[in-house]
Amino acid sequence: MSNVKCQKTGPLLHRRWFGAATHRLSTFGFQRLGLMLVTLVWLGGPAAAQTETYDLRPQWTVGQSARYSFWTARQQDQSVTVPTGESRRATNGYETNGELTWSVQSVRPDGGATCSMTMDWISVTLTDPEGNTVSMDSRKPRGDVPRFQKLLKAMVGKPITVTVKPDGTIEKVGGLEPIRRAAEEPEDVPEDLDWIESATDLATVPGVPAEVRVGGTWKQDFRWTHEEGHLRHAMTYTLADVEDVAGIPLATVEGRGTLKLDANNLELPPDAPPVRRKLTGGEVTTQILFDLQRHEAVGRNTTQEETIVTTIRFPQGQVTRSVTTSIQSQVLRLSEE
Repeated sequence: MSNVKCQKTGPLLHRRWFGAATHRLSTFGFQRLGLMLVTLVWLGGPAAAQTETYDLRPQWTVGQSARYSFWTARQQDQSVTVPTGESRRATNGYETNGELTWSVQSVRPDGGATCSMTMDWISVTLTDPEGNTVSMDSRKPRGDVPRFQKLLKAMVGKPITVTVKPDGTIEKVGGLEPIRRAAEEPEDVPEDLDWIESATDLATVPGVPAEVRVGGTWKQDFRWTHEEGHLRHAMTYTLADVEDVAGIPLATVEGRGTLKLDANNLELPPDAPPVRRKLTGGEVTTQILFDLQRHEAVGRNTTQEETIVTTIRFPQGQVTRSVTTSIQSQVLRLSEE
């Protein structure tokens, strides 16, 4: 299993996992159970009038809390072509499952809030190109990789402080020191931006205007960490519908975005051959069901696909590496108080 690599889609598991790993794991892809979300929409009542406006911003009360389940599945297909024209292909992936609790600690006069995000449990299974797997689960005493089993346990039961803007955008996070102290290697703990990304995929609809009609749109840009540097998401959100489901008004928000890679600077020796990395294709789509009574997300289903091509030019020819990453992730509210 020495060639199993950690990978990323979104936040919570760090790119330095497994030592030589060059990719990242995320928890959340917090994002899952899409069929259930679509079914809820189909079973809803009549669509709301187009002229009515809705407020999808946080309107929380102190002590309000919800428990969410999260799931992410990622598959990465790689091909390498050498100057002779020969190609090699490999596929690897991972699956993450878990549950967490989101609680409102304080609410500001402008509608912003300070919340906590606490991991209840988390499990990770990675699969290498030969089909071998390693698994870690915070609920179990031991995992296949002790160092990272300890990291999962370090992440459980320790509240992360999340500052939310009035428009639902996650501003910052805090309280990571207890996790770093409990981890075997503090640098394994995901950085702040990863936790911000995870929180963004949880209870809120980010960047939403004060009033929006069915069919109305708004834009929001994100910049998240990526194994190759940072990945920019240029998102357009649409309030697609508002329906009554079991007496609860649910808003359906659909999002679609394009991706742009901000590649990190490779530390290469002066005589190294030229290296070029390019995102040749990338798109993300999401569907959010939003509870208009509690002003929090009920569920979220997100898919993302990206292809990054790296070329290295040698005197004898060019080496090309193409990596296509496909991600599906979902979040579902389990209970609320």
